[in-house]
Order: sequence, then C-alpha cells, then structure tokens
Amino acid sequence: MKKSKIILTVMSVILCMMFTINGVLAGPVYSYTEQAKTLHDLGLYDGVDALVFKPDLGTSVDRETGITLLVKMFGKKEEALKLSEPVVNNILAKYGDQKQISQWARNYIAYAVKSNMVTGDAANNISPKSPMDGRSYATILLRNMGYTVDGQTWSKAAFVLQEKGGLTEAEANTFNAKNLIKDDLVAISYGALSAHDNSGSLLINKLINEQVVTKQKALEVGLITESQMIVSSAAFDNGQPIPDKNSSGISIPLKWSNIPEGTKSFALMMYDLHPTAGEWVHWQVINIPANINSLPEGASQEAMPEGAVELMNSYGLKAYKGPQPPYRSGVHEYKIIIYALNTDKVDMKTTMSYSSFERALKPYIIKQGSMIGTYESKQ
Repeated sequence: MKKSKIILTVMSVILCMMFTINGVLAGPVYSYTEQAKTLHDLGLYDGVDALVFKPDLGTSVDRETGITLLVKMFGKKEEALKLSEPVVNNILAKYGDQKQISQWARNYIAYAVKSNMVTGDAANNISPKSPMDGRSYATILLRNMGYTVDGQTWSKAAFVLQEKGGLTEAEANTFNAKNLIKDDLVAISYGALSAHDNSGSLLINKLINEQVVTKQKALEVGLITESQMIVSSAAFDNGQPIPDKNSSGISIPLKWSNIPEGTKSFALMMYDLHPTAGEWVHWQVINIPANINSLPEGASQEAMPEGAVELMNSYGLKAYKGPQPPYRSGVHEYKIIIYALNTDKVDMKTTMSYSSFERALKPYIIKQGSMIGTYESKQ
C-alpha cells in the first residue's frame, strides 16, 4: 500500500511538472499573432527576424522601434540605408538627445525626420527611448497617408485613423493613449492597410502601386480580391464632398459593379466615421434584389426596388437622412458600403447600429465595396 501511494505521488509530481513546463513553453497568447504573420509575409513587419517568423509581440515599443518599423512599412528601408553617416549626423544634430539613438536606428530616424514623418517630441528632443503611444504611432501613419496632423489632431490620432477606416471604435479607444507593445503596434499597422489615404485610396493599394507589396502577395493573404466591388456616385467622387442637396432627405445616387457570382441580394450601409459621431447611421437597406446595381438620386422612400427594406437610421427614420454634422466639428467622412450577399432575404431588427448590422450580415457576405463622401457644416 505504501509503495502504491509513493508511486501515485511521484506520478502526480511528474504530471504537475509537465503541465508547468508546457505552460512556460507555450508562453502568453497575444491577440494579433495572425495579423503579425500576414504583415511578416508581406515584408512589412520583421519581428526579431526578417526571414523566420518570430513576432516578439510582448515587447514594449519605444519611439526608435516604432519609427523604424514605419519607415520599413512604407517601403523606404533602402532609401534610409543609403543615407551616409555624415548626412545622418547632420540631420540629427539639432536634437540634444540624438546620441541616445541606437546605431541600428539612426538611418531610419534620420530618414523619418528628413521626410517629415516625425518632428521630435520637442524642438530639441527626439526621445528615442521613450515609450511609443498609440496616438503618436497613428500620427506618423496619417502623415504618410497625406494628412496634416496638428497638435489638436495628434491628441486623438487613433480616432482619426478610425475615421479613415483603419481601426474599430473599440481599438481606437484602447490604443490612443496606451504605451504600445508590439502586439498593439501590429494591430494598428494591419488595420491601417484598410484605411483610406487623402486621395480616397486604400493604403494597401497605395503600397501595391508603389511596389512595396506585390499584388499577388496581397491576394494570397486576403487583403484584396481579384475583382473588388466598385461603388460610385454620380453626385461626387470618392473622397470628395457630398452635395448640399443631399444633406437632408434627398438620397444620394449610387452605382455598384464587379458583382460576384452567387449574389442573391445586396445590403447598403452609410454611416459617419467621425470619432465624435459614434458610428451615426444615415442609411441602411437590406434585401435589395440581385438584379439591381444602382439607386437613383432621391430613391429613399420614393423609388426603392421592390422588396428592398429601409431600416431605421440614427435619426429614428426608416429612410435616408443626409449629413448634418455639428457646426465647427470639422470635416466628417461618410462611408457608403454595398454588401453582396448569398441569400435573397435577411431578417433584421428595424434599428441596427453599424457594428451590429455588419455582424448580422457577416455569415452571408460574399464581397463588399465602399466609397467615402465628406461634409462640413458651414453654419
């Protein structure tokens, strides 16, 4: 009996040790490992090894690390490394703490300063070892997408990136003022690929056009599709202002093309991307028949296709209601999305937020396309 107890005790100790070792070997689980692998495959994120995937997602991000990653992400690595040592030293000479910059990072930071990607924390400090927070990282991203970021915009830069389609509202809230670890940095970088730059193009398409990323690789990882749906309006171009006549109850004209095979119906969503708007919904429609690929101006409540259902918007109306942002709240961007669905009918509540609307549609979406319209209240 004693021998049996001793054996059982030894076995229990061994099992405990095995579970402990496995837990240590497995390590912590991070939220954005899959996205890190995608960025690594695209050549946009090295981790600790450009050739072998070792993402190092738990490491804190300082400014020199974040800046270096963004120079590489925008395809400027070769240009940065071509800067001679005298040129690098000359560019960085104005910063009192430039000697704190790690040797491996000096060319990247010099290039970022030279190209106005970064300006430093203060007139005479680059603060290379300071933590990189979300708003600072988002600011550099936005500048490289052609946007002007002033002091006021910097304080809410993650929300501006959300407005451009690069982050969810929850992610913007999480990351904006947070000191980043690499897992967070990956989340923001990956999300930014789906953001619109100041010309209305997606960042991933810009990187493809500049040959930073190959189209084939972007297709392989699912960031683009071979024949994305194209959404357009006869009233305004993508990224341009919505006409005043469509700022009340006269719905905008829309047209969509590159419709995927198997489409049985379409759904439509138009909502405000501005961080103060809380995803305010202006128009949402379900059960648009598959043989329809356009809506004329003023269609809402007047000339909607048979079977199409307009759900209640944030104004409490089952109709289109145009942009009427608060005076002096700046330019608001409105995202118009057309979803191609594999079902001819979707049952939904009459009142849906943008997030719940998209979640409800997710099982049926084959493809989708979008465009951006802008509006600023003049009084």
